[in-house]
Amino acid sequence: MMPKPIAPGSATLSTRFAASLRDFRDDERGAMAIFMITVFFLMLVFGGIAVDYMRFEIRRVALQQTMDRAALAAANLENTRNPQDVVNDYWAKAKLGEGLVKAEYSTPVVTVLEGQNNSSKQVSIRADVRSYNYFMGMGFMPVDYLEGPALTKAVQGASQVEVMLVLDITGSMDSALPNDTKKKITGLIEAATLFVNEVKDNDDLNQVSIGIVPYNTQVNLGPALRAKFAATNIPTVAGIANAGVTNVNCLEVPTTTTFFQQTAIPTDLPLPMSVHADLEGGTSTGSTSYYVAWNNTGSAVLTNWTTVGGQSNYMCPANAYSEVLLPTMDKTAMLDKINSLRPGGRTSIMMGMRWGVALLDETARPIYSDLRAGESSMVGRPANNTDAETRKIIVLMTDGAHVATSYVREPYKTGISPIYRSDVDNNFSIFHDRAGTPLDYWVPHLCTGSHACTAGWRAQPWSNSSNSGTFRQLDWSEVWQSVRITWVARQLYGRSNYNGTGVSTIYNNQMLAFKGDDSSNATAYVPVATMNSLLQTNCAAAKATGMEVYGIAFGAGSSGETQIRGCASAKGSDPSDKTGYYFQPQTSAELATVFRDIASQISKLRLTQ
Repeated sequence: MMPKPIAPGSATLSTRFAASLRDFRDDERGAMAIFMITVFFLMLVFGGIAVDYMRFEIRRVALQQTMDRAALAAANLENTRNPQDVVNDYWAKAKLGEGLVKAEYSTPVVTVLEGQNNSSKQVSIRADVRSYNYFMGMGFMPVDYLEGPALTKAVQGASQVEVMLVLDITGSMDSALPNDTKKKITGLIEAATLFVNEVKDNDDLNQVSIGIVPYNTQVNLGPALRAKFAATNIPTVAGIANAGVTNVNCLEVPTTTTFFQQTAIPTDLPLPMSVHADLEGGTSTGSTSYYVAWNNTGSAVLTNWTTVGGQSNYMCPANAYSEVLLPTMDKTAMLDKINSLRPGGRTSIMMGMRWGVALLDETARPIYSDLRAGESSMVGRPANNTDAETRKIIVLMTDGAHVATSYVREPYKTGISPIYRSDVDNNFSIFHDRAGTPLDYWVPHLCTGSHACTAGWRAQPWSNSSNSGTFRQLDWSEVWQSVRITWVARQLYGRSNYNGTGVSTIYNNQMLAFKGDDSSNATAYVPVATMNSLLQTNCAAAKATGMEVYGIAFGAGSSGETQIRGCASAKGSDPSDKTGYYFQPQTSAELATVFRDIASQISKLRLTQ
């Protein structure tokens, strides 16, 4: 019997369909194709990115190499062609764009900084490259091109370099600027240290010497350097003539235009030593201004001149930290001097500059020959001012403006005084010639409650209460080493009323006789306007000899900035263009950057960026 046909939609048909679905599910043929398509797509994407980046990097490296070669050639001091023309030639001969598609190079921007008398040259170049993408510009990654800048800088200086750091160590350096957490003296020490390390670490041939002139009111030469000049008025100490106060070696130079028009300071020119005296301390107010008690410590006792904080009233602080370091190749000596700097005193930029210039001048060579005899690399230095192979550089730094300062007048610097001191109890007495009486010696401590009392006058200098001791007549320099000028004027002159004109009159007249200052006699000291004029005169003289002056006004205010800018060298023929030579840092970090920039300009021909 024949089987009956299966009717459509029967259970057997559905079973066969279910079986087909199971077969399709279990069939693994073609599964790898999907994976491979996905992997191929990802490889295409990342490979395309790599190709685009590789094309960009090839163009960037070609640009950078061309710029480096062009900068080195343009900065070469022997190349007299215009640096822009040199760079353009390198661009043309490199043929950067030839054979390349979808690439663009910008026109190079060239900046040139030249030192005076062709002593240095710095060439900076900036350009951009743009590489258009093949793959990254597709729809899935819409980056049409890659672009980047290329920078380079080359610097060359003369083969021999002589540097003088003229650094402000005045009392204001003990404070911090508004936007700075460091004291200015700390910032200076760090920046100058960086400068020395940068310069000397790149001085492969040991051709850069560096000296340091710390200055405040005066410049402390140190005993060895001071001895090379014709010093006069050398202080007597403890009765020993010309002994000199330890660590006090400042010389007062003539404050005339003629003297500051010169760069040299002749070693045979007589220069008086600054008196080691407290000229400002001990000033009293109130009704007892002129006859305070004889032993009043606020009037008599000197500020402690063995400490940093006790230096502000002295023209020449008695500490070795303020002494000049004559130029040397010894990096350790440079760093030791910088690290020893401490603040104190007032500001006389003109004095720091005058000595800095003098010690770079060719006439200082005999001094170097003697004091640097042990350094063979210092032979022949300082070089002739006109030596084309030598750069003479002054880095002049200040944090303020000139301050007029009192000083002891010539008759009272040294020489025998009318003042005596007991060898027994150290009390003072003074001779006043009073006609008609044998009592010509005034002893202030015998009048404790008033002035000009009878008990204060004696027929001989005070020795002790029984007149059995000894006394010694003092040199004026010894007087100032013991007591303040104000105390001498009050106790030994004013309170005695020796001529009957009154305590106040005698005191005022004697103060005028002792010192020139900015309040009582404007003709006896150097006014600020004159100090500014002398500074500019000496800066002009230095630049005229070929010395380069880098000026740093470290938060100095408008007056200080004006003076330092005027001193700084010009970039080229335009005297007002101080680019690269004048700086106005306002923080310690900015000061460090300035010193680093100056250091890079001093080093040999090399790429610096």
